[in-house]
Amino acid sequence: MRGLRIGFVALGLLWGCGDSETGGGGAGLIERPTCDEIGKKCHHSPTELGQECHEFGHDHTNTEEDCKARYAECMAECEGSGEGH
Repeated sequence: MRGLRIGFVALGLLWGCGDSETGGGGAGLIERPTCDEIGKKCHHSPTELGQECHEFGHDHTNTEEDCKARYAECMAECEGSGEGH
């Protein structure tokens, strides 16, 4: 019986975990489209601020609101640097 409970817990964890890049509307999913855009846009930036923006966008401790506050600054810095992952 204990093994069955462990199996259900493991299945629940696999099914319920996700991040903003996995999509699909799964349980536990936190949408952060602005953060994702910053992280992708600034991936290949050659500047220090651009790399800071890249890391900021991928940092899951930042909220969508945090990313909206830095959006204009980061997009201006990373314009023309190409997109990454």
